[in-house]
Amino acid sequence: MPKPQPQYTFKCVMLGDCSVGKTAIINRYINKDFNNAQQATIGASYYSSNIDLDKCNVCLQLWDTAGQKRFNAIAPFYYRTANCVIIVFDITNEFTQTKARAWVDEIQNTVPDCMLVLVGNKIDLNNSKIQYIPEEIQQYAKGKGITYVETSAFTGQNIDSLFLQIAKQIPKNKQGQEQTKLEPIDDPKKQGCC
Repeated sequence: MPKPQPQYTFKCVMLGDCSVGKTAIINRYINKDFNNAQQATIGASYYSSNIDLDKCNVCLQLWDTAGQKRFNAIAPFYYRTANCVIIVFDITNEFTQTKARAWVDEIQNTVPDCMLVLVGNKIDLNNSKIQYIPEEIQQYAKGKGITYVETSAFTGQNIDSLFLQIAKQIPKNKQGQEQTKLEPIDDPKKQGCC
């Protein structure tokens, strides 16, 4: 009988400013759908995804955090125990890129062993709206030692490959929690009169 593949669970937290597309990225990945009327996340939402790799199975626990400033204080509650933090910015909004860089610094200072992925979202939009230089962001990510991926939650471009890349890379960076089977314990037989 073949040995069962190990199952690992990794906590991934999405951070980024409001309206950069964190929820849309997760929705595109989990439901293969895009909702143009997506409501802002309040607090955080949780999703999970199982990915079968060659030598193991990986369960990604995806935490979608609120991007509004009033929720920034609770972000450490989610990312301090994360195996991976995905920091998303909107390529058409320079302010969100600046905020993403601040998140990178905060995570690297607070949780130095955590895998970081920087995501430039909304690459489907007209080039005239783009407010960043791709080569500059790639150099920044390389200098910080983090992965950079450009995505479109609208078209689905690079969404599946983003999460597959994370599932493959996390085990190299940090061991996840291996899930164990719980075996039922037989009740001890009572002896005596009680």
